[in-house]
Amino acid sequence: MILIDGVKYELMKPENEEMLEEMVREHSKAIWGENSVYFDKKRLKTASGITSIPDGYVVVFDESPQWYIVEVELSTHQLHNHLSPQISKFSSGISNKAYRDEIIERIYTALENDNELMANIRNKVSPSEVYKFLTGVIKGTPSLAIIIDEKTAELDEVLETNPKNFKEVVAIDFKTYLREGCDLKVHAHFFEPLYAPLSNTYISGKIHINTVDEKLTRQNHRLQGVRKTPNYTYRLPILNALATLGGRASADDVLKVVDKQVGSILNEFDRQQLPSGTDVRWRNAAQWVRFALVKEGLLKSNSPHGVWELSDKGAAEIKKQEHK
Repeated sequence: MILIDGVKYELMKPENEEMLEEMVREHSKAIWGENSVYFDKKRLKTASGITSIPDGYVVVFDESPQWYIVEVELSTHQLHNHLSPQISKFSSGISNKAYRDEIIERIYTALENDNELMANIRNKVSPSEVYKFLTGVIKGTPSLAIIIDEKTAELDEVLETNPKNFKEVVAIDFKTYLREGCDLKVHAHFFEPLYAPLSNTYISGKIHINTVDEKLTRQNHRLQGVRKTPNYTYRLPILNALATLGGRASADDVLKVVDKQVGSILNEFDRQQLPSGTDVRWRNAAQWVRFALVKEGLLKSNSPHGVWELSDKGAAEIKKQEHK
């Protein structure tokens, strides 16, 4: 349950995968940013001729252009049997130049068939170079985005063993909550976006509240063209830092060790002060990751204020990583 302005919202599970796909399409710009475009299902083919269709592609038209292969899944599916083969097919498909060229043609055709969208893209890219820009992006290495209604241990196992040929693999926990006493006409979505927020005032994610007559977007302001380091970057460094510090330490001591581990990849945005002036952005993000680790049972929930502490499960997770 989440509580917004005194109003209760209860967790709702999507009835089917199509329902979750529609939610992702509707809120794609909230996930990938205002400069992103979500393209509906297109076809990827493996060299062996097997057809594999991801749920969508996302192209980000900004100063750091990139593209994503998007697969939407339900946690109730047998992910080893369903998602794992899909990822393998996607990986094989993008290694084939001919079919990557096909993606370029299909996406460009979709742009040509949508005058408003094409005009918008031409405002971001030189009008005469949209095709050239798109080709440059798609010929680069894509990221794989898995959108799921609830992250599971099985998903972690699939992503640990399968992904190849991807720049990055991200899993987004996309939850939907219904307002108490209402149907789907009044609901909220909670998820972690893939682009940089200007502030994290009270939650490490994004909430959209939809009503039947209007869409009230309760969201942090976004900085166009700037991407924060993803929160998952801090997950393993936090665990390793605690192991180095004997399994228990103050938050400040842990974050000092984490800084030494990830400092080289943090960007200017990550190093900025929060608008409140209370902390630096990356430290704030890491503290939300600590909260998630507590929920996973990897860190203890009953430690004194300001103290972070490994649980037995967390210590086991570190040993598991060491043996990989």
